[in-house]
Amino acid sequence: MLTSVLSDIFGLSGRRILEAILNGEKIKTDGLRKMVDWRTKASITDIASAINGRIRRHHRDMLRYHWDHMGYLEQTIEELEKQIDQLLSPYRGSRIIGWYTWCEQSCRSHFYCGDEC
Repeated sequence: MLTSVLSDIFGLSGRRILEAILNGEKIKTDGLRKMVDWRTKASITDIASAINGRIRRHHRDMLRYHWDHMGYLEQTIEELEKQIDQLLSPYRGSRIIGWYTWCEQSCRSHFYCGDEC
């Protein structure tokens, strides 16, 4: 299981590996070395062991549905953040913006990290 060796499966390395799995690629050690960021703590051997298994067409299809949905949600969040930024532009420099900036950072880190941040 990929989550057993990567702390963030949606980070750079995790996304590269997941995309390769979704595309049906056979991931070998040399290819894995190119996908994994140098900062990744797990060894290539451990990662290779974690992704070896039986991934059938059905699994890839289900992963693809989730992957596409996640992309949709990320895009929607970006669009909403732009809209919020535009709506707050008249208030730049006021005290409310300082609170918003704190709240945005606090809420975003809690949303992404849960209680681990």
